[in-house]
Amino acid sequence: MSNLIGLIDYDTLIQRKYVGPNYHLGLVYAYLKQDPNNSIRLISSLSTQNLSKYGKIYIFKNSRLLPHPSGQIVNYYQLDIEEYGPGFIEKPVRPFFWETTYLKPDFTCYNFILRFSIDKPKHPMSWKLDRALSARYHQQVLLYDKMGDEYLRRDIPSPQYKNIIIHDDPNVLFNNTQMTATIEDLWSQGYRLSFSQPVDISLLNDTNIIERLVTDKKFASLRKKVVITDPSKNMRYLVDYCMNNPCKVTDVMVLFDKDKGHDYYMCMMLSLNYYNNKTGYNLRMRPYCDKTVVIASSLSHYLYRFLYQKSFLMSFYEYLFHAGCIKMGVPQQFLRTTEEMYGYVLENFGMPEIVQKLEDWIVQHPEYEEHVFIGGSSNYEQERRKAYDPRRSHYAFTTSAKSVGTVCGNK
Repeated sequence: MSNLIGLIDYDTLIQRKYVGPNYHLGLVYAYLKQDPNNSIRLISSLSTQNLSKYGKIYIFKNSRLLPHPSGQIVNYYQLDIEEYGPGFIEKPVRPFFWETTYLKPDFTCYNFILRFSIDKPKHPMSWKLDRALSARYHQQVLLYDKMGDEYLRRDIPSPQYKNIIIHDDPNVLFNNTQMTATIEDLWSQGYRLSFSQPVDISLLNDTNIIERLVTDKKFASLRKKVVITDPSKNMRYLVDYCMNNPCKVTDVMVLFDKDKGHDYYMCMMLSLNYYNNKTGYNLRMRPYCDKTVVIASSLSHYLYRFLYQKSFLMSFYEYLFHAGCIKMGVPQQFLRTTEEMYGYVLENFGMPEIVQKLEDWIVQHPEYEEHVFIGGSSNYEQERRKAYDPRRSHYAFTTSAKSVGTVCGNK
């Protein structure tokens, strides 16, 4: 009788973004397929109807930042599911540890969904492949296998191919002197290393590694996979170093605290924009948070979008003014970042409502005024004073395009 077993690569499935296969999932697949009575599939849908087909499910999770699957899968605890990977608290990396110790991983279970994603990239079940690590002529390597609290040496790369995809956690590798020496030895032998997992600046103990991360060409593949889970640890060191030294372009995702107020998210995101500008945009820091808490406020929602779209082209104030004018129906030819055009728009079309909100916010948080205007062509101080008097909470111009040129009184 056939035994239908499901394997879930949770990191890839929940984000619909494929970077590379889960190494431990590949080992378990290689082991289970040895039994002809087993029918094993890589699960591509978390629907109740689909999951109910499986007699046994093994779920693998690498990232600690992603939510627990119980919040994504209906009746999660009623299914026969076993959890594995560092993304879960105190769970082993995989089942059948000793049985798979000397096996090579088999990633052919990914072939169907990858081919489907290539053929139908816009289908809702397809995975985004733009950040995928090319597996052609690459060795898939796990340098150290974790058993309990101990790490055991595992794969020895073959000299046949010099391109290696490392599936170890970089934070573990670079916080251990012996493991770091192993990486250095591979580099000295001419191997080119790519890493399937991100490095967390907050967890690194050696500031020399932080400096090399943004300067050394050997770390190039990691510069697209940098996260900061605790902004109070090492983030300022990274920013200060990049402000005072020539660095490579580095993408950084900064994790924000949960359940904070609107002001917290505004201040944090404006600080990221400030740091980005001060490092010449070699650091490109962006927020990593639950979008629902950001979009709860129109101001923080615009700021979130700004950091992902136009932050190196203009200031947040100019971005917001442009967006507000478009919403009011201001013709495109009047949307120019000059003092004269700014004054013309205010006088003839009024101040956008969203800009009013920002002006009010600046009054309450004057220490962030520079952050709001940094990266722009002007702070428009003269025209802003004409349009807005914070001492009397008075707007000199209307916010409605229907009342062109009319002066409003106090409300």
